[in-house]
Amino acid sequence: MDEKKFLENFAKILGSSAQEELKKIEEKKLKEERLLKNFNTTLSKIVEPPIVRVEAMTAPIIENVIIKNPVLEVANIVSQAVSSTNIPADGKKTESDLINASLRKEIEVIKKSVSDFHKLVHDQSRKIALAGSSHGGGEVNLRYLDDVDRSSIRQGHFLTYDNSTKKFVFSQIAEGNVDLSHIDQSLMPGANNVYELGSPSDYWNNLYIDHINLKTGILANNSLGNAYQILTSNGSAAYWANTNVVNAKTVTSSNYTILDSDYYVGINRNGAVTVTLPSSSTSGRNLIIKDESGNCVNNPITVSGNVDNDPSGFIMTINNGGIHMLYNNGSWRII
Repeated sequence: MDEKKFLENFAKILGSSAQEELKKIEEKKLKEERLLKNFNTTLSKIVEPPIVRVEAMTAPIIENVIIKNPVLEVANIVSQAVSSTNIPADGKKTESDLINASLRKEIEVIKKSVSDFHKLVHDQSRKIALAGSSHGGGEVNLRYLDDVDRSSIRQGHFLTYDNSTKKFVFSQIAEGNVDLSHIDQSLMPGANNVYELGSPSDYWNNLYIDHINLKTGILANNSLGNAYQILTSNGSAAYWANTNVVNAKTVTSSNYTILDSDYYVGINRNGAVTVTLPSSSTSGRNLIIKDESGNCVNNPITVSGNVDNDPSGFIMTINNGGIHMLYNNGSWRII
């Protein structure tokens, strides 16, 4: 592809402004060729020297010698033409004075047009590079960008902007720099049974939630409590307390210890039975012990524990009899 065709195709790629500029250059080029033709005609008159014949004075004539000034080949028409327009500083007239002043002016105009076109090509090429192409371009690694402080790269750090250095740096998120006032996603721990929400010395003030789905349980005073206890409050603190559960138990063995979950205990054994009461319990807890064998007279039921301030308890000897008790003020009370 010749130079002219290449420039036309390249100008089409760059757009209409480049095509118009190329058209102007072509017009100036034609004008340059006409001026150059006249310029070469003028040069041919001043670079062709007269023939000088030198004859020997005393020695025999060897031959006639013709001396001519060398004619340089013009490699760069614009540069050569411009250099030929320079007039010596001493103001003496030379052959170059014969060049018309308008010719020098036209050459300078052409030179400027070429320079303007080069600038236009450079600007358009830069715009294309910035816009990108189907093959991409530029740096693809963030850590190699000039405005990133590569020395600050650390595992788990976040990219922030340092206004003092005008660079992006990797740093930890300082306390108070994160806005947690409106979280629009789930708050998930990085591992199970590892991270805390608060601590034994640092408490959250109020917790407003819709419902609780517990994996293990609730701690009150660092305790999960015992079976069948409930989480309650005395007005100043929360604690685990026994509940008045309705749990019926039938005893057929000779000894039985009341459980925290027991509410009704029926004794049905053909023999004596000893029932041991808890030494302490939740205030207000109810407990019923009943002779279900119907033969309590012959098979007495001994209830061991502090009952009505009597640490020896009592013995049931009434067939089908029953005792209803309530725990209060450190003792079981018969009601």
